[in-house]
Amino acid sequence: MECKKVVNASSGPKLTESIVEGLVTLYPEHLGRLDDAAFAAGVRVVVRRDYEVAVKQAGKVAVISGGGSGHEPAHAGFVGKGLLTAAVCGDVFASPTVKAVLCAIVAASSKKAGCLLIVKNYTGDRLNFGIAAETARSRFGIEVETVYVRDDVALPDSKQPRGLAGCVVAHKVAGAAADRGMSLEEVARVAREAAARTATMGVAYEVCSLPGRAKATRLGVDEVELGLGIHGEPGAHVVSPPPTASAAAASLVEACAAKLEIPAGARVALVVNNLGATSGLEMAVFGGVAVEACRARGLAVARCLDGALVTSIDMQGVSVSLTRLDDELMELIDRPCDSPALKGAPFRPLDALPVTIPADPLALRNADVRSSAPEDPRIAKAVLAACDAVSRAEPDLTRADETVGDGDCGTTLKQGADAVKADLENRPDAYKKPAEAVAALADVLGDNMGGSSGALYVLGLRAAENALQRGATWGAAFQAAARAIEQYGGAGIGSRTMCDATIPAARALLSSDLNRAALEARRGADGTKDLVATHGRSAYVAAARQHGVPDPGALAVAIIFEAIADALH
Repeated sequence: MECKKVVNASSGPKLTESIVEGLVTLYPEHLGRLDDAAFAAGVRVVVRRDYEVAVKQAGKVAVISGGGSGHEPAHAGFVGKGLLTAAVCGDVFASPTVKAVLCAIVAASSKKAGCLLIVKNYTGDRLNFGIAAETARSRFGIEVETVYVRDDVALPDSKQPRGLAGCVVAHKVAGAAADRGMSLEEVARVAREAAARTATMGVAYEVCSLPGRAKATRLGVDEVELGLGIHGEPGAHVVSPPPTASAAAASLVEACAAKLEIPAGARVALVVNNLGATSGLEMAVFGGVAVEACRARGLAVARCLDGALVTSIDMQGVSVSLTRLDDELMELIDRPCDSPALKGAPFRPLDALPVTIPADPLALRNADVRSSAPEDPRIAKAVLAACDAVSRAEPDLTRADETVGDGDCGTTLKQGADAVKADLENRPDAYKKPAEAVAALADVLGDNMGGSSGALYVLGLRAAENALQRGATWGAAFQAAARAIEQYGGAGIGSRTMCDATIPAARALLSSDLNRAALEARRGADGTKDLVATHGRSAYVAAARQHGVPDPGALAVAIIFEAIADALH
């Protein structure tokens, strides 16, 4: 069975043409392509929109690269100022034809300045770009230099190392040199230097799957492969179980640094390349530990580039490239560029230390609560009674929530109640005045009571705290709490939530009648047995399962009010 891909054609020229058309449609300010006659002849070449003026008429060296599609944004995404003049696109994982490469050279290059070809070290690419280069010299009088990128270090005994993400460094250096007006000989020299000073190795967690083919299953669920090629070719070895991000990064950095014989203290550019399907979460983790691995080896990470650069369709994995920098390469890497995939100065300096802003969570809790109210010993008594009642009711709340929710209401509330009791024992003075006590409750529940219910309780308590600081009565404070829960939670009376108990109880408490408030809370909770939920977890539960079972959140509110009323009777 074919794997699912967001394409029109699953393979062949039509797929490649749609890739090129998509890119030039999305980035018209950067890109153009050779015309329909070229398309009809199987020539898919993306060029700088301004190549005629900015390169040919300006007498600057044209920098051209390319290869099989499936590695996007490479190489067409790197076409633009300070990078590539043109990119030649073959079919997925297939070398572009000689005709396509030759058309790119002739279209984008001037006889005066010539052309540099940057070629990843694969047989098909070497042959087809090579034939095109010789033909351009002999038939069109265009001087052509070729630089091969062979940065793979996964297979140390290989006579022909593969070209991987190190090509991005060569593109950047050559494009900057050409944009600066350097001669073809000089542009080729610095590009060769960049390629020779770059090493790459990757790790794959899932092999790529080609459009029109069945999903690849070579790696087991507990296996990763070090050194896997960007076309899915076998790598150095399979590892099981998968290493941590730190261990994988250290292994890749060590392999690259050892190959280049980089001494401690040397400056390097680090490229962390997403091979296609690695999440942003994973890239953030891996990028950070890759920098740490370099520093642990004594390397000075002077520049860093990360992102999806040279991908392998949907391969889940990452590669690390190290380039040993000298002053000339550093200057060229730092020159600005402008392409769909790379803009400005994409290689970022890492010499600044991360900024950490002082923040003391305990200081938040100890912030002053403004209140001139007298102490009231009933507060601690009410809090203790409510906590005990919630703890005793945990089994009933849990049973109800297992029927109409996710089953954690009772345990979540008990966890909060236990934390409040412990805080009351440790800090009895915090529960002597109204505003201070409510603030303490919000602090403790915010730290110890998870889920939506914890957030709703804290919302209500913060609103009540604010009201009490302004001199409100308990009734007005609880009215503010009920409004806050309704506003931020989005529910109200009839929604089969805690609001069915809090809102009527708040109204009753405005008259300072605690017993009536408890009665209204119980009546509201019991009424939820006949309601169908519109908010909360219960909204995803079949109505038939809800019938006859009270909403656990509303039931908890009723239990709390009844406990406080009994304690203060």
